[in-house]
Amino acid sequence: MDRATEAVSDEARGAWELLVEVELRHGRMRHDLAGALRAAIQGGRLEAGMALPASRRLAVQLGVSRGVASDAYDQLASEGYLRVAPRAAPVVARVASVPAAAEEPAVPGWRYDFNPVTPDVALFPRRGWARAVGRALRQAPDAALDYGDHRGRPELRAALSGYLARVRGVRADPGRIVITQGFTQALALICQVLAASGRGRVAVETPSHPGLWETVRRAGLRLAGCPVGAAGLNPAALADLGADAVVAAPAHQLPTADLSEV
Repeated sequence: MDRATEAVSDEARGAWELLVEVELRHGRMRHDLAGALRAAIQGGRLEAGMALPASRRLAVQLGVSRGVASDAYDQLASEGYLRVAPRAAPVVARVASVPAAAEEPAVPGWRYDFNPVTPDVALFPRRGWARAVGRALRQAPDAALDYGDHRGRPELRAALSGYLARVRGVRADPGRIVITQGFTQALALICQVLAASGRGRVAVETPSHPGLWETVRRAGLRLAGCPVGAAGLNPAALADLGADAVVAAPAHQLPTADLSEV
């Protein structure tokens, strides 16, 4: 591992100023040098209009090959940090300063959280999850780490098929199961299919979660509110809605807002 110090020349005085210290690692010298210069430009240590040493002189100063210095300069020039011209020293370009990363807003630490859509994440089985992930990685074939069936891994779909049969009493062929990131993505995909097939009206429970209404609307579909009772959605009310599809909670109903305008 080589350590080198970047020195930038003041061409007018012929003097060198020590501006940036950079660690050049074997096999990553070009990357490390470009990164140090980029950070110096972003931080204002290398100001717009400042001339940098020619690649040959910089290479001598750092004790590296000229190709390392030339490649680092070329990379920064392609990103707009340097202006380069034949037989001329690279010049720092005028770039916008990089704003500081905004801090995440603090999450209130409620003693009792009654948000119906947020589980108690403190109960997440971290150790069991880590063991399961480790076991899956050890047993997974190499092909499982590449892009595969867009519906999801066949092993996962087969396991879900068995689970749905045992726990929910639902018979689902693994070939007809599609793995998504969650309910919202699944609903969005279904709504896209409905819109593409000419369907226009979707019934939802009212009251229900406003988030699913926006998902339906973004697909260009119209909403129809269907009242619910003690047993959930009222099937008898669907006949008068003229809906092409229905979104219903299969296990519970979430009364958070009333769909008064459709």
